[in-house]
Amino acid sequence: WCDSSTTGNWGGDLPGSFGTAIGTGAQNTAVMKTYCPIGAGQQAADYTAGDKSDWFLPSKDELNAMWLYSQVGGFNTATYGFASDDYWSSSQFSASSAWNQSLANGAQFGAGGLKSFTSVRVRPIRSF
Repeated sequence: WCDSSTTGNWGGDLPGSFGTAIGTGAQNTAVMKTYCPIGAGQQAADYTAGDKSDWFLPSKDELNAMWLYSQVGGFNTATYGFASDDYWSSSQFSASSAWNQSLANGAQFGAGGLKSFTSVRVRPIRSF
């Protein structure tokens, strides 16, 4: 996993349903790329590491699972490379907001995650 030092906005109001469950991030990212060739979804999809090119922006629940895993050793004792900052998910909340999560304390934000925010990090993941 990478921790992109590049931050950016999420994108615009995109059509369709955006899943929040584990396993929906790749499809969400594909939709984001189709309608918004810039922004968090495209940044995640453009990432390449370890000769892999199948990276995507995690869904709300995928991002939360990553945070929970980082807490296995006790509250905030294992960061696994996460910055104590907010990260975009690929799950749309509304026309103007998308789900994001603080990897400092695990809080998730929907209505407060305005898509125009440019200070939210992108954390590409891949399924294997």
